[in-house]
Amino acid sequence: VWGIMTAFMGLSTSSQATLAAVAPGIAEALIATALGLFAAIPAALAFNHFTAKNDKVYQSRSLFCDEMTGMLLRQTVDTATNLPTGLNSPAMMPPLAR
Repeated sequence: VWGIMTAFMGLSTSSQATLAAVAPGIAEALIATALGLFAAIPAALAFNHFTAKNDKVYQSRSLFCDEMTGMLLRQTVDTATNLPTGLNSPAMMPPLAR
C-alpha cells in the first residue's frame, strides 16, 4: 500500500506521467508483496500440516474413548441379578424380546 501511495505521490509532483515518476513506488510495492508471500506461503503450509496432524490425534483419541466406553459397559454388572447391564444384555431387553 505504501508503495502505491508513493507512486501516486510521485505522479502528483511531476508535470508528466512518466515511468520514472512511478517506478520507485511500484518497486517498493513489488518488494513488499514478495516479502509477504515469502512469509505467508510457509505459514499456510505449516498450518495445514499441523491441522491434519491434530485431526489424526483427535480421531485416535476419540476411537480410544469409544472402545474404552464399550469395554466398561460390557464389564458393568447388575449387583442384584449378577447379569451384565450393557445395551445387548438380557437385562436391558424388553420383556417380549427375551
